[in-house]
Amino acid sequence: MTQAKLANLSGISRVTLGNIERDKLGSVSVKTLDIILASLGYELDINLTTRYGLPSL
Repeated sequence: MTQAKLANLSGISRVTLGNIERDKLGSVSVKTLDIILASLGYELDINLTTRYGLPSL
């Protein structure tokens, strides 16, 4: 898909999409990522886990 088509579907400018693609923004919000993925037919699913396991009691 072209950046222009994704921009049209997502409402995010082509320039911004290009900057995201080239890692020029530094970071992308979860909301923006969700919008892009939804425009591509995907659903964002975030699972949080602890690094060190559960605390002992």
